[in-house]
Amino acid sequence: MSLQHFFTRSTFGRFALFMMAGLLCASLSARPLLAAPDKDAPAASDQKTSAKEEKAKTDKAADASSDKDALTDKEKAKLEAEEKAKQEAEEKARLEAEAKAKAEADAKAKREAEERARQDAEAATAKLQAEAEAAQQKSESTASDDAVWEEAFKQNQDELNAMEIEIDGLAGGLKAIINPLRKSLPGMEEAAQRLFSLAGTHKLDPIMLESIDQRGVLQASGLRQQMQPVLTAQNVVKDKIAALEQMKRSLPPLPEKGSKEKLNPDQQQTWKNISRIENKLIKMDQRLTLELSSATDLLGKIESMHTGVTGYLPGLWQTYYFSVPSRFFDPVAWEGITERWEKTLQNMTLRMSIEFPRNPSAWKGVGLRFLNVLLLGCVVIFFVNRRMVRAEKKGTMPTAARSGILRSLLWQFTGLALVGASFGSQGELFRGLLVLGSILVIGGEMTLAWGMRCFILDKKMGLTPLWPMYLASSLGILISYPNLPGGILSLSWIAAGLLSLYILKELHARELPGIENNLLHVHRLTVWLSMAVAAIGWPRMAILVLILVDCLAINTQFIIGLLQILNRSSDVQDSEQHAQRSVLAGLVAAFIAPIVLLLILCGMVLWVIAMPGGALLLWHYLGTGVQVGSASFNVVHLILIVSVFYITRAAITASRSFLNRVASQSYKIDKTLIPPMQTGITYGLWTLFALFTLKALGFGLENLAVIAGGLSVGIGFGMQTIVNNFLSGLILIFSRTLHEGDVIDVGNLQGVVRKISVRATTVETFDNAIIFVPNSEFVSNRLINWTRNGRIVRREVAIGVAYGTDPKLVERLLVEVAQSVPQIVRRPQPFVLFMDFADSTLNFVLRYWSDIGTATDAASAIRHRIVEVFAEHQVEIAFPQLDVHVIPQTPSLTRAEG
Repeated sequence: MSLQHFFTRSTFGRFALFMMAGLLCASLSARPLLAAPDKDAPAASDQKTSAKEEKAKTDKAADASSDKDALTDKEKAKLEAEEKAKQEAEEKARLEAEAKAKAEADAKAKREAEERARQDAEAATAKLQAEAEAAQQKSESTASDDAVWEEAFKQNQDELNAMEIEIDGLAGGLKAIINPLRKSLPGMEEAAQRLFSLAGTHKLDPIMLESIDQRGVLQASGLRQQMQPVLTAQNVVKDKIAALEQMKRSLPPLPEKGSKEKLNPDQQQTWKNISRIENKLIKMDQRLTLELSSATDLLGKIESMHTGVTGYLPGLWQTYYFSVPSRFFDPVAWEGITERWEKTLQNMTLRMSIEFPRNPSAWKGVGLRFLNVLLLGCVVIFFVNRRMVRAEKKGTMPTAARSGILRSLLWQFTGLALVGASFGSQGELFRGLLVLGSILVIGGEMTLAWGMRCFILDKKMGLTPLWPMYLASSLGILISYPNLPGGILSLSWIAAGLLSLYILKELHARELPGIENNLLHVHRLTVWLSMAVAAIGWPRMAILVLILVDCLAINTQFIIGLLQILNRSSDVQDSEQHAQRSVLAGLVAAFIAPIVLLLILCGMVLWVIAMPGGALLLWHYLGTGVQVGSASFNVVHLILIVSVFYITRAAITASRSFLNRVASQSYKIDKTLIPPMQTGITYGLWTLFALFTLKALGFGLENLAVIAGGLSVGIGFGMQTIVNNFLSGLILIFSRTLHEGDVIDVGNLQGVVRKISVRATTVETFDNAIIFVPNSEFVSNRLINWTRNGRIVRREVAIGVAYGTDPKLVERLLVEVAQSVPQIVRRPQPFVLFMDFADSTLNFVLRYWSDIGTATDAASAIRHRIVEVFAEHQVEIAFPQLDVHVIPQTPSLTRAEG
């Protein structure tokens, strides 16, 4: 049996062959698995070599398998033994290779582990070095900080030492600080007791009570000056105590009893120093507080008296002027008149010591304040005089007016200097100087008012015709000052009134301007009325009424003169010579006038405060508020609202005038923008005024929501038309659909727009009728604006000529006629259209362009000219014709119909 037959035919041979193949596959597959953990280049090379050897062995086994078929069993056994030995050798080689690979892998892993250990050692070494360096730097920093803290501690010790030295010095000088207050306090207490006694005695006399209160104010001021050094020392002590408290918070706290914690010697010494200094400061504070206690109590009593007097003085002044009458012709009014006269003189002496400077030092302060204000007035007078000299040279101001105006300014600034000097630096008020200054200011105001009137009337300025008013008012102020008994005051005022009437009748000029003459008539009637009031027992109220009426009269003259000057200035600025400055002058005049008028009203205060108790009553009534719901207002609010109203109106007038002048002069601006801008500014300023008024009256913005809610209900029920027209007006104004001067058609109406307001638009028809059209009609209906794109419009004239006429001739003649009419523009050119073959005519239409204002006249002129030209060229203007053809009927037909 051959080896080939053995492996291919016999069952055992096939089984042996399969076993060999399985072993070969197992050996081939086991080698890559064993070599997988080590992926280095030597292992991969061994695997490739063993794979080649296996392949060669397989090829040899295949070659040998063909030869074994021819061998014998003995040879077969030999071959199997050789094959087994060979396989064992190969297995041994494979195991050795695997052991070698594993040894290499272990060596590599060992090398990597050693490398990692070395790197970890280096990192640990570097970390230790860094920590050592950081510890060294921290040690150096700590040493530096210790030095800083040591320096701060030494500085703290130095501050404590300096504070102790300062406190010892303050304690040594404490007696010198306290002694002035201690010596002056008994006298001040005695003087205060006298004031308290006088206040109780004259508690129903407002003039004396006001003087006593003024004296109390001066004593309180002097007491505060005496207390000020002691208070300053006490404040220093309190500041030092606060500094010690701050220092204690920065130190380590004292250890409690039984605690093991201890302070170092320096800290213990610091705490001892602080305790010693603090004890000194506390003792000083207690001593200063004790010294101030009496002065503080006295000051509180004086201030309490002042508060009480201020509270019930307004009521006393009202009683003073409106008390129950004591008629001078009643014998009761003259009982004890001698004692009352002596008491009046005594009280006058006391008042003089308060209402005029008492010593040279006070007079020196008054003189300095007087000179300061007067020097400022001289500077103003200098510049005003230089301005008036320039006006005289230009011929815009009369020469005689300058001296009178300068004299009035000198009077006013002298009076203002006295008024300013009457207010002392320590809170005192020298009422005598205040009264004299007020009288001088009133005289200067009268003179200035007459000077402005003379400037307008072009008259030589002399003495003001209202000087009898000034005389009567000055006498009234002077008579009221001493607080005379009622009977004597009534007789004195009646005598002053008779003197004023005598002057008006015998010594005063007869021919006066109308305004001054009427004002003097008012003054004459007021004098008679005040004399009657004084006769029945109200002399003080009679004087007050006359002074108020004369004040209003003089200020009326002033206001009239000012407004006339402003009007003349506006007329001069409107001239061509000053055209460039007219806009600015109008703005300045419009804004300055209300401000000057407001200053004049403020000047009237001097008339009131010159009367006894006038200032206090004025502030009382100005500050008294009226509560209406959630709104509250007083006289000051009303004056402020009225002033802002006039300022707002002046601003609106100025803005409208400015825009009109801008449009009329050589400014490059579209004139159609002026009305919308004026309307917007007007409504904007009035809106701001309304918001200001609501704020001044105490209304909050949240109240506007309630008002808006009420308005919405009103609009929903009954104001739809008004609101519709209002909104339509705003649309027309700001959309610029219409302009003033536009020619429009709306509905069946044709005319020229004259004015656009927020409610209606004024339209003037060509029949000269003025029609007020609601703005809603322009928005909701169809509107034709003939001049929106310009005033040139197209018109046409229709004409018919007879059949047989040359159409070309007609067209040429019509164009020549149109070109010969002057109202027709040349561009665009007129043209003719042959429109239709009518029943009797050839219809033509001449179309031309003309200004809308002359379009109707142009149409009439064209028709006249057509008649003339057609007649010259024998062109017949046809008229409607109808040819009637009568058809004759036979007799038989006629009888049949009959």
